[in-house]
Amino acid sequence: MAGTAGAQERGEIHREGLGFVEHNDKTVSVDRPKLPDKRGTRYLSTHKERVAVKTGNKEDEVQVEVVKKADAVTEGSASELFADCLVYIETMGRNVRVRAEAKGDEDWDDLELEFSFVVPPTHSLDLKTSGGSIEIGEGLDGWIVARTAGGSISVGAVKSGLLDVETAGGSINIGPTRVGIDAQTGRGSSSIASGRDIRAETAGGGIEAQLALAHMAAAGHCSLKTDRGDLTLYLPAELLATIDARLHSERKGGPRLPHLLRFSRRHPGRGHQVAHRQGGGQRRRQSHLPGDHQRDMFIKKGPK
Repeated sequence: MAGTAGAQERGEIHREGLGFVEHNDKTVSVDRPKLPDKRGTRYLSTHKERVAVKTGNKEDEVQVEVVKKADAVTEGSASELFADCLVYIETMGRNVRVRAEAKGDEDWDDLELEFSFVVPPTHSLDLKTSGGSIEIGEGLDGWIVARTAGGSISVGAVKSGLLDVETAGGSINIGPTRVGIDAQTGRGSSSIASGRDIRAETAGGGIEAQLALAHMAAAGHCSLKTDRGDLTLYLPAELLATIDARLHSERKGGPRLPHLLRFSRRHPGRGHQVAHRQGGGQRRRQSHLPGDHQRDMFIKKGPK
């Protein structure tokens, strides 16, 4: 299919509450996947808004809904604000690119944006926003990249692919999956229901994750890191695992003091060597130096 150039998208304006709303719905056609591994990628590059994605049941179309909201006194002043927020939709083959940008040097302090998408079940996503939350529903079969500079990220159960999510100032929540996960937040907690290979980091919050493997002989890796918060890792009850756990305590005006914990899980059913007794359990390690931020580490067997 030939590509379509992106013209500015505008919709109808109506009053809502004390302000005005411009609402625009558009459905664009995309090529069907020719091979199972030839998954199309939809790119999104926007500014300050909430982004929501759902999985549809049609492989040859993407639905786009754009909602602009303005706290304006008159419809004319609202229309001017809406016109300063330029939204473009472009298609090429199986790719759909949606971008929002300010006209000239205008700011969007009085404008709120919401983007909603319904994408094919076999599809990949590349989402970027400078100041809003990102919500991705369950059932997607494809790679997902999501970036936001100031909001939370939520991803439902993903069938296959890879998850790469990052926020500078919000929480991350990921549903159950067996794909690889890379989750980073500069300030917020992370909750990962399950994943095959997990890398999660935060500078200011706790992390809870569960390692899920197709079978106990499958290779899996998990790396969790936080500068201030608790770490909780759930492992399959019959998994053979080696655990390298480190706590760095920092006194005010003093050096970082490392605490090294190593556990080697060698016999199924023994509880991951965290409680060192039949039937399993947990080991809890705390730092108790004066002036410390107390951080706990938990390693547990079985599902969350």
